Order: sequence, then structure tokens, then C-alpha cells
Amino acid sequence: MFRGELEKCSYPDLMIRFRPSSQIHPEYLEQTLKSFRVLNYLQSSAAGTSASMVKITGKIIGNALIPLPTLPEQRKIADFLTAVDGRIGQLIQKKALLEDYKKGVMQQLFTQAIRFKDDHGNDFPDWEEKKLGEVGQFKNGLNKDKADFGFGSPFVNLMDVFGKRVLNRDNFGLVNVSKKELLSFNLRSGDVLFIRSSVKRTGVGEAIVVAENIDEAVYSGFLIRFRCTGGNLKSDFMMYCFAAAAFRKELLSYATTSANTNINQESLAKVKVGIPSLPEQTKIADFLSAIDRKIESVATQITETQTFKRGLLQQMFL
Repeated sequence: MFRGELEKCSYPDLMIRFRPSSQIHPEYLEQTLKSFRVLNYLQSSAAGTSASMVKITGKIIGNALIPLPTLPEQRKIADFLTAVDGRIGQLIQKKALLEDYKKGVMQQLFTQAIRFKDDHGNDFPDWEEKKLGEVGQFKNGLNKDKADFGFGSPFVNLMDVFGKRVLNRDNFGLVNVSKKELLSFNLRSGDVLFIRSSVKRTGVGEAIVVAENIDEAVYSGFLIRFRCTGGNLKSDFMMYCFAAAAFRKELLSYATTSANTNINQESLAKVKVGIPSLPEQTKIADFLSAIDRKIESVATQITETQTFKRGLLQQMFL
């Protein structure tokens, strides 16, 4: 909806201009057009040959039925729903600010620009720098024929980990595996799964931490398992460390690109990681987890407020 005069503004033929009469408040109309009933009508009336080629006409829009209370009531409804929109906008902005803050703090923490002190106010020991291959072992995942899928043991696939930070028990697919394969490709609490190949360069090498032992589960050949063998990397610390900008930059420097962008275990073994003492790892992970909880809380508030508004629209414009 345009507000104010735009005398010199034009619009493309892919858009339809609707100019409301004096009987309808513009903000009320805007909110009404977002209601489920109107949207459902417009979508069901749209014509086209495919999901990507659908269109509506001015006639279809003109035939949409909307409730029309008095102008004073329209203003009250519009003002209330606009206030709800404002609240949603504030929450979205707050979430974005928290995410930017976390990003900045992670940059400083993992470059050691800022450091924590121990519970007595003393400095922690200097960080060690080691290659991942020096502190753990890598193993590529399991590849099976199509006939082996659909029964057997839980199978952690690429889509089960993509975009996540922690892997818990879930409704995984199934694959037929031998006892030897179960032992070789198992998943324990504290393991890390790296994405081996991705269409997008930013997706390759993304890491997800296994939060718990997943009984009799195996993992896909599109993934690489990292298992820390020295006990000097905590799983909650790795979750943040492996997502830090400096770590990601070095990892991607070893990636290769053909049809997809790929990383292999030999390259991952070369990536350097700064390792603080275990107590400092705990402080870093706890601090960043607290920020994540705030972000998740705001995200929940956004969802709840959006759901509240959808419910209002449904009730108001039935």
C-alpha cells in the first residue's frame, strides 16, 4: 500500500492498482487483504499453467468479498492490527541485532581479541593451535544401494543435518547395514559431522555436533565424521568454534569446486583450530549459548505474535 502522494511514480504491468472509495479506510483494506479468506479466494481464483506462472486480474480482485463495518470501527481495527505489526517489526529488529551482536562477539572470542578470566579473576593459559588431524580422526560416511533403503537401522542423511547445529534423536530414514558397518559408522555423543559436498559454497564444511549416542545409527557418504580423540575439545565449544568466521575461512580455502563445492577429510585434517583450556572453553560456550537462548526466545515471540495476528484476522474477517 502506498502512503502519501506519488504523482510522478509509475508501476509495471505486472502490478494492478486498486484505488479504494471513501467508504473504506486504506489501512483497514490492507489488513483485510491479508486475511485467510481473501487470500484463499485470490489464490484459488488465480489462473495459470504452473505454480510459477499464475496470475490474477482486476476483475478477480474486484469480486473479493470483504466485511465493511463503519469507518470509525475500520479505523479501530486498522490501528490495533497496525500496532501488532509494529510489535512484530520490533521483535524482528531485536532478533537481527542480537544475531549481529553474537557474530561480532564470536569474531572477537575466536581471534582472542577478548578473553575470559577464571573464577578467581586470573588469566587462563594461552591457547594452543593445532590441526584438526592432530586432535581427532575423520571418517567418510556410508554409501548404499537404493535397494538397501527403507528398512534396518537409522540413517542420518544430508538433509537431517543441513542448517542445524546440534543433532538429536529424530525420525531418521532407515538403511540395511551389517554389524561391521554399524560398528564402523556409528555416532557417539560429541562427534561432529561435516557436510562433505554442497551446491552452494557456503554450505560445504558446515558442522553439526552429535548431542547424544544415537543407537545403531549410521551416517551418509555426503558427511564426514570427526571424532576428537584427545579429550581436549568440548562438544559445545566445537559447535561455536567450527562456525566461527576464521575457522570457516580457512576451511573454505581447502575446498574444491566442480559441479559442487567439496571438502575431504585430508583437507579438514589440515585446518588449524585454537584450543583454549577446558574451563575457558566452557565459559565461551556458556556465554554464546546464553545469547542463543535470547535469540530463540525472541524468535518464539515473533512466531507467537504472528500466530496471534493470523487468529485475529481469521476471527475478524470470517
